[in-house]
Parts: sequence; C-alpha cells; structure tokens
Amino acid sequence: MRTSPDRTGSTGLQTGTSVETDTRDRDWTDRPGRSHAAGGTTVSAQRDRVLVVDDAANLRELLTLLLEVEDDFEVVGTAADGRQAIEAAESLRPDVVLLDLAMPVMDGLQALPELRAHLPHARIVIFSGFEHEALAEEAMQAGADAYVEKGTSVTQLVAQLRELRRRPA
Repeated sequence: MRTSPDRTGSTGLQTGTSVETDTRDRDWTDRPGRSHAAGGTTVSAQRDRVLVVDDAANLRELLTLLLEVEDDFEVVGTAADGRQAIEAAESLRPDVVLLDLAMPVMDGLQALPELRAHLPHARIVIFSGFEHEALAEEAMQAGADAYVEKGTSVTQLVAQLRELRRRPA
C-alpha cells in the first residue's frame, strides 16, 4: 500500500462520528465496543463510514459484506461509477472512500479531485486491478491517501484501512 502525506506532512485518518446500523439480521451482542439502542439499532463511536465505489456489482456486494463484519467499519453506501460516487459522497459524508479506477461514465481518477473537494478529511483509497507504478503515482498526486491492488487479501485491505485511520489527518 502506498500512502500520501496530508497538508502537515503526515499521513492518516481521523474518525469519531457516531453511527447507527440496522442489526435485525445480525447478532452483535458479543461484539466489543457496541451498545444496543432502542429500535433495533447499534451505536458505536468507533466505526468508520465507508463508501464502496466499483462498477462490478458483485465486488461491491462482497466488499460490503466483508467490511460490515468488522467492528470498526460500516458501509453507508455504494456507487457504480465516479459520478454516482460524488453524489453519494455529498449526501453520505463517508470517512473512507474505497474507489476503483476503471469505471464507466466517470473513472476514479476523474472523480478523485471532486471527491477530495467535497470530503477534505476523508481518506480516499484507490482499490484497483492495475499494478502500474505510474498510475499509482498519478492517483496519489491527484489526492488519494493510499493505493491498494485488488489482488490484496481482505485481511491486508482491512489492516491497511485501519493503519490509515490511526494516522492524524
């Protein structure tokens, strides 16, 4: 994973929003850091709100399922292209955007500057099937906080997202 420095020269992610999630189909009682609220919701101050952006519907669904089982991530939305990602980011205000590069309508590199403008404190992670060094550098220069190849294991992806969260914004 590559990370880029923020405006102060360090890399990182700052979180802290309380979020609610529907728990009707899940048993969260044995999960640390969670308390149940009225109406079948769970409240946790530690969860990062994630927007998953990829044109492959199956991959969006898989990433959503995999991140949702983690105690510290909540997928608040998905998008199939860069234009949808910008619209979703404006309304959902995610802490993390997992962004594919090659998509129809508007690709990830085209969407990246607008996402950065709307979400200056969010961490934008390029999640791409391309292994080109030059493409990774271009994404980092355009405002990405990290570049992760799609061949990365889920365990490594989650660890890298957690590493970004620990660094100051």
